[in-house]
Amino acid sequence: MITAHRGIFTHVKLLAKDRFCKCVPAISAYVLAAAVAGVGLYFLYPAFTYNKIRFIIPLLLVMAFLYDMLKAGKASDKTKLRTMQIIVQKISPHGISLLLFLTAVMLNISVLWEIWSKGMGHLAFTISGYIPYSDAGSYCAGAHHLVEFGTWDTWNSMRRPLPVGLYAVLLKVAGLNYQTTVFLAMILVAISIFYAAREMYKIFGFTSGVLMLVFCTLFYSRFNGTFLTEPFGLLFGNCAFVFLAKGVYLRRKHSIVAGLFLSGLSQGVRAGAYCILPALIIYAAYSFRKNCKSVWQYAGLCLAIVFLSLSLSPLLVRVIGTEGDGYQLSNFSYTLYGIAKGGEGWTQFYQDYPRSRQMPENEQSKLAARMAIKFIKEKPSLFVKTIVGTMFYNVREPVDFLFPVYFPGRRAAFWILLICTLAGLIMNQYMQEKKVLHLLLVAVAGIFISSPFLVDGTSRVYAATIPFNCALLSAGAGMLFRLIWRRAGAQMHHRNMVESKCSGNAAFSIITVLLLLGGPIFVKCTRLEHDLDHYAKLQEHYGDYMIVFRAAAAPYIHVVANGEDNNTIPEVHVSSYRKNNPAAVWDKQFVFSDVSEGDYLVGAFNLITRRWTFMVVREDITRYKDELLYAEVQMHGKGVFHDLFKAEIINNNNID
Repeated sequence: MITAHRGIFTHVKLLAKDRFCKCVPAISAYVLAAAVAGVGLYFLYPAFTYNKIRFIIPLLLVMAFLYDMLKAGKASDKTKLRTMQIIVQKISPHGISLLLFLTAVMLNISVLWEIWSKGMGHLAFTISGYIPYSDAGSYCAGAHHLVEFGTWDTWNSMRRPLPVGLYAVLLKVAGLNYQTTVFLAMILVAISIFYAAREMYKIFGFTSGVLMLVFCTLFYSRFNGTFLTEPFGLLFGNCAFVFLAKGVYLRRKHSIVAGLFLSGLSQGVRAGAYCILPALIIYAAYSFRKNCKSVWQYAGLCLAIVFLSLSLSPLLVRVIGTEGDGYQLSNFSYTLYGIAKGGEGWTQFYQDYPRSRQMPENEQSKLAARMAIKFIKEKPSLFVKTIVGTMFYNVREPVDFLFPVYFPGRRAAFWILLICTLAGLIMNQYMQEKKVLHLLLVAVAGIFISSPFLVDGTSRVYAATIPFNCALLSAGAGMLFRLIWRRAGAQMHHRNMVESKCSGNAAFSIITVLLLLGGPIFVKCTRLEHDLDHYAKLQEHYGDYMIVFRAAAAPYIHVVANGEDNNTIPEVHVSSYRKNNPAAVWDKQFVFSDVSEGDYLVGAFNLITRRWTFMVVREDITRYKDELLYAEVQMHGKGVFHDLFKAEIINNNNID
């Protein structure tokens, strides 16, 4: 017995050692390449911007096209062409994977540096590409609330606590530096894009992998550098796609289960097309339908896994604790109200009930839900008409629904790739690839069923499911080579490429899930210490409006005169600031355009009001490092979610 156990232990030990030895060279190459690229890009900052290097995208597509053509084509009699085919045949999959990895990281870094170097900003979510406001400001405040006080704030606990918790973890790791936090989030998303692109390369070819990388990067570029939930929704959506595609291709039940868990988790991170989950569960059960009893057991397991992943968000809120009452997915009540009113949009509730703004957030959501149900009961035909009308619109305009990725010629690219995909689905003889296409079609069908309830959210609501849309269209390029250049019986890709034992995506997914679920608990246990009672006497001395904030945790921009050499975050030219940033927020209660040359615009989490606050000051706050600062303010304006003050920084350590 002891000998047998020793033999099993020795076998497992040797197997683990063998896999480890196989993984070490590949991992070492990725780490070394990333380090070299990182050092090089650091010295190129901010010259290495997307506007200057975007020409590599068509160059990379042409290179991938030629690679697949030579890889799949028949052996040529011409010497030069034959030599090129031999060279292509000798390029290892690891070399292609390394190229995809570097491209994913470099492209996304260049987009972020483009924003930082020009101070362009996002008209809805960032000021000069650096200071978050609106939804992003509220998520940022929630992350700071968790870091400072160890609990959720009411607003974020009711909406999307999971991504806010992950942002809090990154804030903690980054030493509360906002710029580093956004950069780390971008790196995580870039790695997930790489794994999705690599899986497409393994199954459908290099061109499909490059297209997947480009499409996901272009979609993410709209949210790169913002403190929104969409980046993390895309991250877990990519991880889920890889597991599901690999599980269907290789008929691995455990991979499909892992993919379903990550799909449910991605919907908890960034709520959107929830109907994709039952669609994937049905397809997973149908794929293993030979044994009726085992099918029902497997379907029950998939359903339980999805339910578990969806329940983690409210469970984490209960574990961490919140400062107020609320209920999950409160955003949906406003959307439902808009649909019940005939598709008027989620803001219709505030137009019909303007006084509701004075109510607590949880009461607003409950009122919206009650009124929505009331209108549906009174006019069910209007509700049905709105849903059916939205579906017909998506059928008439499939580009906007299936391909919310914006670049010149996207409509032509959409139709060409869709035709190639459908042709490949009909004519392809390889069942594994067909099964992956079936999976993608089922996923898109689930997204389509969800679309009437997502009409208010623009492309943001598809962040967690966009990998399936991009994969469906990217697969068309791979199908093209199967139909035109492939020799009868030739194998462009081998099954063992997909069966790779060293699964970096599995390790990456485990790490991100641990950060998502375990990280907020760690942040709670290591929350920062501060004595706010010390500021009571300051409030008596300086008035009711006071700001207490941590200097190291406050992103800021310095508005400088036109023509100065520095035009990189945090320095922004005054003309660029006024051109690229909104004049006012939400209900026009305060204006950002009052900032003038020499001013510092600071975004800070006010520890007293626990709100995201903007200050216009004349002093550089970075010299205070990690001190808690008090600002004497003259109120300039007050918004629904944020405040804007003109203030004077006071070093409170010198105040008795």
